[in-house]
Amino acid sequence: LFAHALGSLPLAAARVLHPRRAGGGRRRRGAGHAAHRGRGARPVSVRAAGRRHLSQVRLRRPPPASRMYALLSLPAIVGTSADVGRPIVWSIAGSDSGGGAGVQADLLTCHSLGAHGCTVVTALTAQNSVGVRHVELASGDSVRATLHALAADLPPRAIKIGMLGGEASVLEVGAFLAAAEAATEEAGGAEGAAAGAYAARPFAASPSVVCDPVLVSSSGARLLSEEGLAALRSSVLPRCRLLTPNLAEAEALLERRITTAAEAEAAAVELRRRAGCGAVLLKGGHAAYFAAQGEGAAGGGRSPPPAMDVLVDGEAPPVWLSCARVGATEAAGGGCHGTGCVLSTAIAAMLAHGHPLVDSVVLAKAYVTQGMASAAAVGAGPAPVAHTGWPSSPSSMPVLSRSAAAAAAPPRFARCDGDAARGLYPVLDSKESVAAAVAAGARDVQLRIKGAGAARVASEVRGAQAACAAAGARLWVNDYGRIAVSEGAYGVHLGQEDLAALTDSEAGMEELRALSDAGVRLGVSTHTFAELAAALAVGPSYVALGPVFATTSKRVVAAAAGP
Repeated sequence: LFAHALGSLPLAAARVLHPRRAGGGRRRRGAGHAAHRGRGARPVSVRAAGRRHLSQVRLRRPPPASRMYALLSLPAIVGTSADVGRPIVWSIAGSDSGGGAGVQADLLTCHSLGAHGCTVVTALTAQNSVGVRHVELASGDSVRATLHALAADLPPRAIKIGMLGGEASVLEVGAFLAAAEAATEEAGGAEGAAAGAYAARPFAASPSVVCDPVLVSSSGARLLSEEGLAALRSSVLPRCRLLTPNLAEAEALLERRITTAAEAEAAAVELRRRAGCGAVLLKGGHAAYFAAQGEGAAGGGRSPPPAMDVLVDGEAPPVWLSCARVGATEAAGGGCHGTGCVLSTAIAAMLAHGHPLVDSVVLAKAYVTQGMASAAAVGAGPAPVAHTGWPSSPSSMPVLSRSAAAAAAPPRFARCDGDAARGLYPVLDSKESVAAAVAAGARDVQLRIKGAGAARVASEVRGAQAACAAAGARLWVNDYGRIAVSEGAYGVHLGQEDLAALTDSEAGMEELRALSDAGVRLGVSTHTFAELAAALAVGPSYVALGPVFATTSKRVVAAAAGP
């Protein structure tokens, strides 16, 4: 996804070996193992029968989210026929007889993203792509029996909760979550067993719970009674890792209107506090918080405003995830059906694979956006989201911003002239080292000086730029944007901490826009999918991926991704 999301953006890093060859061919067992060997980890296994296609590669354990090769290896397990090694995800939701939403869409999502889906059906619906004709709620006994059966044999790593329908289902789900939580706490977070009536196969940890609170239908009708809503608030929401309401559901939970980006951000913060859950993703859906921006690609019209969601995780400041609106589905029945179901299940699947929450949300949004772009109507109504496997479309990748205004009007830096950085891209700490590197043939060099005063930095940049200009090389300056501009350097490189410091304030965003207006190129370091989304939000000239190898020159939190 890194490579696909960047599209034609140059990558200033050593290649990370992807398990799937460009030609889709086969590889020998030894080559496959050598490509993924590192620090004793064995992320994938290949059956012993000689050479086999990668569709038969199976994950032995959930990929550690901090290891880049594991992140990039995940597409190899998508679409396999065997469920061995797939993390288990439960969907507790209603059945959609039309197949576009509910547990049907959840199962398709799990399979598409390399998870094994199990279902707890809370309601049977008679519906098609046009509308719902009949709803029959499952009894509390039925929900309890299903939870018992699954807990005895198929314990989940993540749970998606959708439509619960009635108070009885809410109470049963709440009781199960309380039992799982208590068992995990009693065992100190390891090798506990689901308590009480659910005691059976060990639960290594309490599952990550993603709740998509289906409270209001598209016509405005309430889908959960007042008693059921009260039970949801008291027994389910406090045990959720993430709550994913849309605007209508957030308004129902808070009992007030939400019309602006500022109100949406405040609502997400308040929802998390009231619900007692770990995080809230408030989906913007069709909301247009900002006016259309710029000129559209077709007909010279203005582009529609981006689709924008706000994420509040714990006490961390809110962040905004935005992506271009998908217009292709307009011809497929007026939009897509089941986007909320698919998004919440995709997040649960990513959490089950071991990704951090923000990475899971970024990947899930890319999955849904790609599916909407590929959607095709199968009936007279809106099209179901297409399940296209691991996100691979550049336009599907969301961007992550610190404010709604920044998400709506991001800066855009010029691309690199000619070819991107090629060969060795040295990062050096003095003008003398830069001069020696360009004399030896380096074409792109980064000057990285830490802990020095502005006068010394300016002197070092001036000398390094003179050496690069004489050799026809390009100088990139780490962090010091204004000095880089004043001394005529080609570009500026920012790490994630420095990028966050700028994007946290309007003054910092103005400084980024000033750099862009001055024609300076920008490179940004990234280590995770969330950091990639944050980098893309400022329209960089290149993105650096890594670390590929361990380094002694600085403290790096992310583990080395290379062999």
